[in-house]
Amino acid sequence: MNAPGNNQMIAPKIQKQLVNACAVETTNAILADLGDRWFTLLLDEARDCSVKEQMTVVIRYVNKHGEVIERFMTVVHIATTTAACLKEAIDSLFAKYGLSVARLRGQGYDAFAQENQYVCDFMWIVGSIVNTSASSCKRADKLRQLEHDRKVKLLERGEISSGRGLNQETSLARPGDTRWGSHHSTLCRIEQMWPSVIEVIDIILQEMDSCFTETTTDLLIYMSGLDPRNSFSRFDVQKLVRLAHFYEDDFSWNERMLVEQEIETYIDDVRSDERFEGISDLGALAKKMIETMKNRVFPLVYRMIELALLLPVATATVERVFSAMNIVKTDLRNRIGDEWMNDSLVVYIEKDVFNTVDNEPILQRFHNMESRRMQLSRIC
Repeated sequence: MNAPGNNQMIAPKIQKQLVNACAVETTNAILADLGDRWFTLLLDEARDCSVKEQMTVVIRYVNKHGEVIERFMTVVHIATTTAACLKEAIDSLFAKYGLSVARLRGQGYDAFAQENQYVCDFMWIVGSIVNTSASSCKRADKLRQLEHDRKVKLLERGEISSGRGLNQETSLARPGDTRWGSHHSTLCRIEQMWPSVIEVIDIILQEMDSCFTETTTDLLIYMSGLDPRNSFSRFDVQKLVRLAHFYEDDFSWNERMLVEQEIETYIDDVRSDERFEGISDLGALAKKMIETMKNRVFPLVYRMIELALLLPVATATVERVFSAMNIVKTDLRNRIGDEWMNDSLVVYIEKDVFNTVDNEPILQRFHNMESRRMQLSRIC
């Protein structure tokens, strides 16, 4: 900086204004990339170090290159986690960023996160056996309680004996990566606790059955017909036709009548095109269709692929926001304001977008906030 000593731009107010300008232009770049495309909302809430409820909002969309993009939009302080309060926060978000409800095609709230939790819970049990890293404290506590109750009943019936060092409380410890003796210990514990392990698995499966509705299950079944693995071995015309009827607002009556013919032509075309060999997921299929311009030849099929890609399958992006929030707002910086924290998070999390933003719009926005003694471009 070549600025005079009294114009170094290091005052807290100036710094906050600069970061706000950077955050706003970064968000504008994200909205410009989104355009009028369909999108999905991912929301979750967590408490920061000041015990304030913060709701994180992430949008998921497919860009012009056929790539699935998840972008952090904002973190909002909410007074309560009631449905009315969340609705008000979402309405404000749509109004602030000019998002259209008509373009919304999916929503991932706590209920969806709960579905993912069931999967993680089940993987914790399986992971304890096959040595994966998935874990769930909730299920670990449940398993420990079930095993405790089982041993109490066995003791009451006299089927096992009590004594010093006998039948102590235990759990399924994850075997170590290098301590091979721990694998034997884990297998022994699994054998000892097998009835409780089976009971926990039954509980998880029952909760998963009640969590996924019939509509959700049908949607997933229909979308499986788009799977490109093994030369589109799971391709099913009727499933995809029903998928188009499932999204009746996105396919006109005429399009729903023509979709079966287009699907049959599409599968013959991609199976005979060597450029589509080895594709293993929908994301790669969408990008390849854009590269080969087949999205224009088969617009209805590409529309179904895009709608399938909008469905969120994980909340990793939202959880990463909470991890970043714990870095920005700490016990030593627990009085940081909500707006200041949000602006810092936008620039920090979406640094790749921020790096593409030109300096001029940021400087112009900063200058327009209030009158300045001199232009920032002159002193940089």
